[in-house]
Amino acid sequence: MNLRRFVLSLLTPITLATNLMAQTVAADSIYVHGNIYTGVVGDSSNAVKRADAMAVSKDKIVAVGTQSEVTKFKGPRTTVVDLHGQFVMPGFNDAHMHLTEAGFKKLTVDLTGTRSIQEFKDRIRKRLRTTEPREWITGSGWDETLWPGSQLPTRQDIDEVTKDHPVFLVRIDGHAAVANTLALKMAHVTSSSKDPEGGAIVRDQSGAPNGVLRETAQTLVSSLIPRATPEKYRQAIEAALQDIARSGVTSAQDFSGDTEEDSLANFKVLEQLESEGKLTVRVSEWLPFNEPVESLKRQRDSHPQSDPMLQMIRKIQGCRNMINQS
Repeated sequence: MNLRRFVLSLLTPITLATNLMAQTVAADSIYVHGNIYTGVVGDSSNAVKRADAMAVSKDKIVAVGTQSEVTKFKGPRTTVVDLHGQFVMPGFNDAHMHLTEAGFKKLTVDLTGTRSIQEFKDRIRKRLRTTEPREWITGSGWDETLWPGSQLPTRQDIDEVTKDHPVFLVRIDGHAAVANTLALKMAHVTSSSKDPEGGAIVRDQSGAPNGVLRETAQTLVSSLIPRATPEKYRQAIEAALQDIARSGVTSAQDFSGDTEEDSLANFKVLEQLESEGKLTVRVSEWLPFNEPVESLKRQRDSHPQSDPMLQMIRKIQGCRNMINQS
């Protein structure tokens, strides 16, 4: 069974078999003996809510109904798949997601749910196994209130795991982060450094930075983290696609990147995946709303709007476009 095609077939509206009996083109695939929920609502006589068979042609569902109705679309090259009673339903649409950011989180240290400073260190240590020498280690999700004693992590805690990689780990609420000694050194954050406006460099009893940076002080270190390479963008997006596929998401309105540069880098990866037949989600990509209108139009028109799998839409018209293009 071609699983990718089966997932993609759920991206299109279901058409009832009773309305397509005149169709003569044979289906590519027919699925029989299934427990198919159509999502159709209404009380009319042709409102099929449950069915046991469906026909698919060119990644579109062309018929849903009884087995006897749907097998009328069978041709000499049609593949027949027995679902053995398995449940089938239309895929989910995510109306607002940050695909690339979610993927990058998969490539970083996920500290969500850690219950102790030791578990915090263990997760960093695990990331070291797949990290190149001197490469930045980033992550997020730690919450010291879940730990015995509720003590904030410090640069010394991270230094126990690694002194050779700059490390920057954001708290679960995004209002604070902790960096190790090497990262602070690279950022020239010392005892004599002044707190930036709207932020604070947390210090130990001697006045030296202890690694915790609050609010705007985070940018003292985060601004040094290198921009992701195209290879990293692809790794992140592929990781996100795998994750949402497991949840049954088959279409999405994505807003990845706050700048034109980030948005285009993200979209180029999506185009590449589509050309390779590896884009498993239909994506409407929002463009940054703070860019000039002419720039947004140019970006949008750089990719065919007729493409059913991948489109650019202007964020400033997001609500209208989500309705028209979903």
